[in-house]
Amino acid sequence: MTGLHRPAEATDSPARLRAKLRSGEPVVGAMVGFASPEIVEMLGHAGYDFVTIDIEHEPIDDCAITAMIRAADSVGLPAVIRSPMNHRVSTLLNFGAAGVQVPDVTSAQEVQQIVSQLRSPPRGSRGGSHLSRVAGYGAQPAAHLTDAHDPVLIAMIEDAEVATRVEDLFTCDGVDAFHVGPHDLRASMGEPTDAELQEVIDRVVDACAAAGATVAVGLVSPQAGPGAAMAAADDVTTRRTRGQRMFVVAITAFLAQQLGAQRSQLATSLARATP
Repeated sequence: MTGLHRPAEATDSPARLRAKLRSGEPVVGAMVGFASPEIVEMLGHAGYDFVTIDIEHEPIDDCAITAMIRAADSVGLPAVIRSPMNHRVSTLLNFGAAGVQVPDVTSAQEVQQIVSQLRSPPRGSRGGSHLSRVAGYGAQPAAHLTDAHDPVLIAMIEDAEVATRVEDLFTCDGVDAFHVGPHDLRASMGEPTDAELQEVIDRVVDACAAAGATVAVGLVSPQAGPGAAMAAADDVTTRRTRGQRMFVVAITAFLAQQLGAQRSQLATSLARATP
């Protein structure tokens, strides 16, 4: 034997996702809020560009997440962790997550700190392990240390005051995309009307489009959710025309709605049936 061989996905997924985000073409991801490697594999086979695993809101343990990352790698699907930066996220990045979606960023200084946490010395402060999965369990200890393999950073805009000065964040090197969170954005505004909320969202999208920055807004589901917290699939054309290039499907909402629709269809058919 001349050496050990391992698939490239664990280190290459950040570079593949970053290339898609920079391509200028629409990028479609999916957010999963429950432990299911099978769903992750299905998303890969269906042609999604990435999957976001939501551990900010949902109780998914690390063993389940690592199984989901393995499943994502098996179908060439970059896996992003949605969570504030912490030791847990660092561990999952060392296991092979392609990047992190950080909620509620508030300043350029905070973004620069996050970027530093994502980059290995001497370019940043990220702690690493030469025995981690992205290092081939020791077989390729430097495989993940180059800038091409820096984890992807998606910064979330969830505060109305931050939205008014989102251009400040464009000065930070290392942000690959932005994601507007309408639910928390609405809460930060008190009790805005849908039109007032949409005006703030549009300002962020327009600013990102003008700067050539990739941006997503909330989630996409088969039906629109309350206010602007979710967009119906029919809204995608309008959003794309405005300059939005990244779209994220809410898998939990999608499954719940589709299961309900299927049950209603079956109930209608059964009501018509005569034994």
